[in-house]
Amino acid sequence: MPSLLIPLIGRLQDVPLAHLLHFLKIEKKTGILYIQNDKVKKTIHFHEGNILFATSSDPNDNLRIILLVAGKMNFKQYELSEEFLRKSGKQEGAVLIEQGLIKPKDLPDTLASQIRQMILDLFRWESGQYNLLEMTHPPSEAIGMIFDADEIIKEGVLSITNWHQLLQYLPPLDAILKQNFECPPTEYLVSSPMEKEVFSLIDDQRSVSDLLMLASVHVLAWARIINVFTATGLLSYRTLNIDRYEEKIVLAKKKMKIGRPATETQHEDMKEQKEWTKTEKENEESPEIRIKKIHEVYNKMASQNYYEVLGVTFDANAEEIKRSYLHLAKQYHPDRYIGNIFSEIIEEAKEIFIRIKQAYGTLSVDLERNRYDAELKRPKQATASERDQSETAAAHFFNQAETAFRQNDIKNALYFFEETIRLMPEGPQKAPVYFRYGQVLSRVPGQLHPAVDALQKCAHLDGADLRPHIELGLIFSKAGLTHKAIAAFNEVLKRDSNNLMAKQEIDKLKAKKNTKPGR
Repeated sequence: MPSLLIPLIGRLQDVPLAHLLHFLKIEKKTGILYIQNDKVKKTIHFHEGNILFATSSDPNDNLRIILLVAGKMNFKQYELSEEFLRKSGKQEGAVLIEQGLIKPKDLPDTLASQIRQMILDLFRWESGQYNLLEMTHPPSEAIGMIFDADEIIKEGVLSITNWHQLLQYLPPLDAILKQNFECPPTEYLVSSPMEKEVFSLIDDQRSVSDLLMLASVHVLAWARIINVFTATGLLSYRTLNIDRYEEKIVLAKKKMKIGRPATETQHEDMKEQKEWTKTEKENEESPEIRIKKIHEVYNKMASQNYYEVLGVTFDANAEEIKRSYLHLAKQYHPDRYIGNIFSEIIEEAKEIFIRIKQAYGTLSVDLERNRYDAELKRPKQATASERDQSETAAAHFFNQAETAFRQNDIKNALYFFEETIRLMPEGPQKAPVYFRYGQVLSRVPGQLHPAVDALQKCAHLDGADLRPHIELGLIFSKAGLTHKAIAAFNEVLKRDSNNLMAKQEIDKLKAKKNTKPGR
């Protein structure tokens, strides 16, 4: 739902909670959001779009019950704490500390978990009323922590198991989805292989229904992911026929210009026209030059920080960052590289585009930018002890992954390989891990792109290894991508001109190609 159409007073059955929380974030609202159904009333306290605190009248949100359900307190301790709480009249946190059930240093994190659970429970509500009480200053209640609304949204939506609720919150099934340049993905929103796959399929051509068809057995998971992307503004959508909903969007946008000087809107229109003309001129570059640029940018991208990706200085202001992002997003959008002539670099263009969006998503939000700056300043060299522990853990996970792979336990093999990749430092020693990970991914329906990415990383880290190129050829051949399959086997022959398997596979592919109907 577009933010222009979200009222500050309404019903959850009309405005999904995910869209409401994201709206309060991007509008940087300060105040208290009251949410109530027939029996329960909850509040969420905001400051400039960030969540500070929450309260609940639901007994199940009681801190002691949360600890009991989580197994951090037994029933006898629960009864004693309840009796002591009733007699003493003290705060619940103080009672739990006195009884030794919580350490003083752990109290803030425990309260943070309680607040998070209070809000996540709201995503299971299918009805209710809400009302935002706006304030000029932040509410007094806080625990010294800040919760990012989009992180809460992702966790909450991914916990929904009611198909009809998910379907209700999705855009119309015939709506065409489009990546939103103005809201690039942050790493925590597009992180898992499945999330990356869904995001990569958004091409301003496929409808919601098309995507759910591609989901195969993962339709519920894909519906959740699409809901997360639309709620957090990563995706916009359009319907094939203008309806009343779209007319409201158009009218709302027109109202925003009412009362503004004509010269101001004309200036904006001229500015947009200049940017468009500039982009058009860039499009006139020859395909060879554009292919060369993609290779150059892709090869150096991994070693660049977000400032370098966007080509801005560390002290660049918000306007400079946005201007650079818009320029690069247009220049490297995958739609500019459609056709056989660009087949060798289309995947690289997609990776560049996603990286540009990630960079802007971090540097355009003050809180995220401050965290990132602090991370850049932090010493990167780990201690010998930490390295030893990480290497030991990585070796353990790799052995577990190999065992699961041999037993055809794909689910656990994926998990253990991903943990190995996370713990192991980049270098040639990581090539075999990427190779095995690619092999496992290739056996999972809908994971073609992540499998190819893993095998290409293996080839990049160990140029002498023929296996990733052979595996890529087999994967492309199975997927019916004959051109890419032949290219992969030719890479094998460049390194080993006598490789019998590569020759045989190329012959098979060419024979199959020549026997197609119409030839």
